[in-house]
Amino acid sequence: MSANETNAVEDGPSPIVVSSLFVRERNALAVRADFAPLYVDYYLHWLDQNIAQEEPYDGLLKHALAAVVLHATTRPWKETHAWTMNFQSPLCNVFATASSLAENVIGRVFTHDVKEAPRGLFHAQTTVRNETPRYSAIPLDHSTVFPAVETFYLMSEQRRARIFEVNDEDYVMISAQPGCDVQWLESLTTEDVRRLDRIEQLSLLETRKFRFHCGCSLERIFPALAPLIANGLDDLFQGDHAITVTCPRCGIRRRLTREQLEDVQKRADVEG
Repeated sequence: MSANETNAVEDGPSPIVVSSLFVRERNALAVRADFAPLYVDYYLHWLDQNIAQEEPYDGLLKHALAAVVLHATTRPWKETHAWTMNFQSPLCNVFATASSLAENVIGRVFTHDVKEAPRGLFHAQTTVRNETPRYSAIPLDHSTVFPAVETFYLMSEQRRARIFEVNDEDYVMISAQPGCDVQWLESLTTEDVRRLDRIEQLSLLETRKFRFHCGCSLERIFPALAPLIANGLDDLFQGDHAITVTCPRCGIRRRLTREQLEDVQKRADVEG
């Protein structure tokens, strides 16, 4: 783990614990977490940034954060997952990303300049450091997150997965593993999942931690500014000493001086 990742884990809000359990004799993986504490930090963040989270966008983003965390917990630790769900009704883009190593999840809803189309689109990116990212895109015909994720599993992951809200803001995702009893998985009800530990044999495999935290920095925001400074900094600053930049992942606004941007640009040129 890098120093930045270590600092990200130690600073900020307390994490939630996500449990991963193997459902014996069914060959399925059940991943569960109570997201209520994470959603408290979620609302505090938007309040601090003076950003209003209105329905239906608030519910879409909260479900996207939960789903990407549950998905990340089923995958190797080294992977970072980023999803963008383009919904046509309501018209918006919902972005969510989670990292098991950094123990964080963050996301935003974009409602401006979203193109209308006959169908929505689900974009998924899986990133591992020093490796080429993997991409997937499938059509999105749903207007809510969980059915969209379940379709993503069928079409992209090539296996069945279902997501249940067993209690208020307490979610369980059950995904098929090799040799899964798919008929059992398809027949599950929310009540079945609530009493899963009583009607099935479960084995705890591991736990992971996540918190609502971006960990953004000027270096991470810089790629979004790069196209704006391709012709120099004069047009960007227009004689001002500083400009306001917004993190595309979490909406935090920062004042950035010309000297700071030049310093970040020099470091990026050296590393590139």
